[in-house]
Amino acid sequence: MTAARFHNALRILLSLDGYDLINAGVADQNWGTAEASERDQMGAFLEDPAREALRMPDANFDRLMELVESRQPPAPVATNRPGDQASVYAEETGIDYATALVHCNMD
Repeated sequence: MTAARFHNALRILLSLDGYDLINAGVADQNWGTAEASERDQMGAFLEDPAREALRMPDANFDRLMELVESRQPPAPVATNRPGDQASVYAEETGIDYATALVHCNMD
């Protein structure tokens, strides 16, 4: 994960509300164990999402990460890599890729 994606994940985590957590199945009866304590699960998460994320069971944390990842922008795709031009040229002209590399000065 890049620094930018991690930074964005933190922003997403801090922007989540109770409806998001319930709809994604993250919040469920005190992190799946209603009898564990009387504390306010939702209130604790909204007050300190990072600390509460560390306290929740793995299954809930996995759903939280799925929610955060679903809101991340798609990872950028590399374009204009060496060989892209030669690949297009080879496809358009029907010559082999090695020859296209030479023609495109990409050898």
